[in-house]
Amino acid sequence: MMLAKIKELDDLILVEFCREVKALSSTVYGGGLRRLTHVVFKKVSRDFNDPDPSGYAESVIKKLKLPRNSTSVFLTAADIRRFCVIKELSEPLPVLSVITAGFEPVACLGAKPRGMHEGTINVLVLVGVPLSDAALVDLAAVAASAKTAALSSLGLGCGPGAKAVGTVSDAIVVASVVGDRMHPYAGLGTEVGSAAADLVFRSIVELGLKSLRIDDLLTSALGMGFSDLVSAALELYLKAPVPDVDLGRVKELVSATLKDFLEDPNVWSIILAAEELDARGVSGCIPYLSKDEFVSDLTRIVADEVLGISLSLYLNGFKGLFAYYWVDRIKDTITKLKSLPVFTDDVAGALLASVLSKVYDELLKK
Repeated sequence: MMLAKIKELDDLILVEFCREVKALSSTVYGGGLRRLTHVVFKKVSRDFNDPDPSGYAESVIKKLKLPRNSTSVFLTAADIRRFCVIKELSEPLPVLSVITAGFEPVACLGAKPRGMHEGTINVLVLVGVPLSDAALVDLAAVAASAKTAALSSLGLGCGPGAKAVGTVSDAIVVASVVGDRMHPYAGLGTEVGSAAADLVFRSIVELGLKSLRIDDLLTSALGMGFSDLVSAALELYLKAPVPDVDLGRVKELVSATLKDFLEDPNVWSIILAAEELDARGVSGCIPYLSKDEFVSDLTRIVADEVLGISLSLYLNGFKGLFAYYWVDRIKDTITKLKSLPVFTDDVAGALLASVLSKVYDELLKK
């Protein structure tokens, strides 16, 4: 069953349904529970701040000569030609998803939004079986859950301990064909909900892997981007500099060594482990460790040091380990390091210590 015709233009994607559908929407225009014939994904500029976005969307509809009462409009500053995924299933039942995504900035529970920018995840899901109104609500919940699961799998957050749940301007349209024999449910325990969740999850992960840079992932996982790590390494180095060596040369070595380390999936595995542990600790979800105990960084918690020791030994053996012990003793004097939570401060410290131990090897080899 063909569900829709899709046209991709320079600044918009037009979805025309092959038959009228019933939809539940949170779009800037055409939201609520209504019948739809068309959905538009419209690209806007990064500084878009129209005080009447609904009126702007209506002007888009008018220009396209689409029916006002049966069209929904998504707005996004993301490049819709690059960051759009269209997926369709025919078995076990027809499902179509069209998703555009920008990930900067993400929104996290308990964290203050950092502005709008291009960060919008827009999700359209259409199923080829009739759904009740309640089942449409089920489908919206399933799609939102799949989106959050995808962001978690991508490791996105607002710094250590703060998991991303979406962006501040996400929107959704869930729809079904119209018919008499309506499915009463569309949760994850149904074929409808399971198929839709799979499409949404795979689409957002695919978009994330395509668009996210190493610096984005570092900032999300460690609370420090690449340039922050380089600056912290230089701050540490200046506490024990090699005489008569140009600082520019040291910076080049630090950057090159750090880049080399960050191309190793084993390094990333330890970084992501620390991020996950901090997220659980801040939430009080590490068994037998309360949130207050975690925040206090009790001395009985040694797993953070175990991660740091493991990473430093892996990267440069005992030289890396001894450098880690040195950094661990003085990390509270380094601005970026002292603000990090329990696990990421040790992993970031071990990473920096290992980088510096390699740099010292190079500078002193003669």
